[in-house]
Amino acid sequence: MSLKINPVLQAVVAPLIPEEYDQLRDNIRKDGLLEPITIWAEQSGTILDGHNRYAICQELGIGFRTKALSFLGIEAAKLWILEHQVGRRNLTDDQRAIIWNDIYQQRAAVSRANVLSCWKKVSARIRSSSTTRLRVRLRILLVDSDTRDRKRDLDLSI
Repeated sequence: MSLKINPVLQAVVAPLIPEEYDQLRDNIRKDGLLEPITIWAEQSGTILDGHNRYAICQELGIGFRTKALSFLGIEAAKLWILEHQVGRRNLTDDQRAIIWNDIYQQRAAVSRANVLSCWKKVSARIRSSSTTRLRVRLRILLVDSDTRDRKRDLDLSI
């Protein structure tokens, strides 16, 4: 099976240093691939987690398993990668703190993407509605990287 590498998704997490990569290769050579490579179901074989394991399996000619996960979009996929990575044991406290900051910012990006998606659906319904005047009330949670979470009500008259 040939998998796809999206450079944007691969860059979400810092690459392994050569010593870590060599240790991973030795472990896979000795024990085989113990953890499946996680792929994005909607993007037909795009790797979310396991870029290094995939490269090593290709290099050594070792078979691998995959596990497919579904996401609404790339922002949600990037958030999953960060949340999955922060639980790994091979991180220093500084690396973990950086990833937690990235998670906070990515959650804001997912929130904005979800609001935009909902608004597009609402506006499509409004355009298809035969009603000449419509009042819409949205309650959204805004998450900004520079302010604390806050709720806001929006009243729209159309």
